Amino acid sequence: MTSSLQDLTNVQGDILLNGLPKEVETFWFFDIVDATKFCKNLRVVANREISSTQDVREKRGEIKAFKQQGKAAGGLQVPTVGANISFSAKGLKKISPGVGLNLTTNDQDFEAGMRATAVDKLADPKSPMGSDPIWDPQWHGHEIHGVLLVAGNTPALVKEKLDRIIKLFDGSIKLAFKLDGQVRPGEQKGHEHFGYKDGVSQPAISNIPNLTQDEAFVPPGQDTIDQGVILCGRPGDTQASTRQPWMVDGSFLAFRKLKQNVQDWDKFLVDSSNILGTFSDQLGARLIGRWKSGCPVNLQAEFDDKNIGNDPLRNNAFNFDPTGLNTASTFPHTEGSRLLCPIGAHIRKTNPRTDQPPLGRPSVHPHRILRRGIPYGPEISTSPLAERGLLFACYQSSLSAGFTFLQQFWANNTSFRFEAAAINKAVPFFKKLFVTFCLLSCSDFTTTTTTAFDFPTLSKNDQAISNSKHTLQQTTTMSAPNQGRQSPEPERQSDSQTGTQASQPNDQNAGPGGAKPAEQSKETLEKLGSNPGGPLDEEAKKKTAK
Repeated sequence: MTSSLQDLTNVQGDILLNGLPKEVETFWFFDIVDATKFCKNLRVVANREISSTQDVREKRGEIKAFKQQGKAAGGLQVPTVGANISFSAKGLKKISPGVGLNLTTNDQDFEAGMRATAVDKLADPKSPMGSDPIWDPQWHGHEIHGVLLVAGNTPALVKEKLDRIIKLFDGSIKLAFKLDGQVRPGEQKGHEHFGYKDGVSQPAISNIPNLTQDEAFVPPGQDTIDQGVILCGRPGDTQASTRQPWMVDGSFLAFRKLKQNVQDWDKFLVDSSNILGTFSDQLGARLIGRWKSGCPVNLQAEFDDKNIGNDPLRNNAFNFDPTGLNTASTFPHTEGSRLLCPIGAHIRKTNPRTDQPPLGRPSVHPHRILRRGIPYGPEISTSPLAERGLLFACYQSSLSAGFTFLQQFWANNTSFRFEAAAINKAVPFFKKLFVTFCLLSCSDFTTTTTTAFDFPTLSKNDQAISNSKHTLQQTTTMSAPNQGRQSPEPERQSDSQTGTQASQPNDQNAGPGGAKPAEQSKETLEKLGSNPGGPLDEEAKKKTAK
């Protein structure tokens, strides 16, 4: 029988417990140019620089105590920075000859890469010149063997840590491209650029060891899912019995760069609300399923109740009525019935709750993901013509049951519940101006410009990789655990999160575009860094001793 997770040092820090604390974040996509040197240096990087879930937990506790002691007055913060690493399927193939990996992952989407699935499964717009998706030019012309993600509370701390990691790899990797994100300022902190609070309905993970009562608390309405829905090889992972040892405690990471056309979205809401006889914020709330504060329309259909939106004890405490009918709302509609939350609303399609037959929420649980995205680009008020959007990232133990499923069978499915359900796919142009509100979603104003699948690998269990903590990634990214660091530099949180076991929720489960890397457990990263069971080479010994 599959055993539960016992060691939080074996899971990379961005996966569980709300992930790496972040106000700024850099995604540094790289190609491996010297696989032998890379593997030699990987163990040192994993031990010194890769953050574990235990590191995150300890740092969040430090930040919580800092605030409780009144030290946060005047904007003072606990210095915070952390890093994870993930590898693409191509990256794993690049380094596997030196470490003897069995690369059977039982995840076809990861092994094929997101480019192969982007058009048919994810509904990304296709180039008129061929079958490839329309992505940023920088995404083409690179193998993309992995991604370093570094997050913290100041750009200086993030740059310093990233530079240190790159130096430790000693020329064995080169930059393909990098993407920088940052939380929005002031009252918009925690909101994406359309203005809606992000991260409101993420699931909690069962049986995380050694949590305090506060850390383990799960707010009303928040799902609790099995560990194996997110972590490979743990209870709830449908492939647990066939997982390779190096995959245990790893997780697949799907990454998407989503450009948001804020002006077009705002204009659509104003123009269409005038036609429908409502107001723009209410129309937007119906398309999303929540008001901008995070208040669900199920709990307040007529105006944005910020008291509900800001209250974690209330903002998730609801289910969807499978009939879709509600007579309390006066919101205009085209059906003759009064829909409380439209069937096609974004949060209803990406997390159907009790809508999904045959078991309601239990039928939804295998498809839940943990989202770890961050906005990018300047505020529209200061730079209206600049590009902005969301660097979407999510973790799951199966891409076909997680991100790909959400995108293909729920978000983009025009027959979801009714044929009139909204289409949530990302499109490159503003293509619908006057469309009934129940037939349109925010993704019509979102363009997928970069995407990948990766696997983060860092598990203690894998003797073939345990000499070096590493994360496997794909142009689908998967996150791996982080184990055995000799000089850990834990993630430090400066935001309001306090390390509760329940992840900060976000109804936007299925971001439109992305990469699929795999993130390994920390133990796996150690093993990738040297020959199986073999000693560190002299250079690595010297670096580790420093």
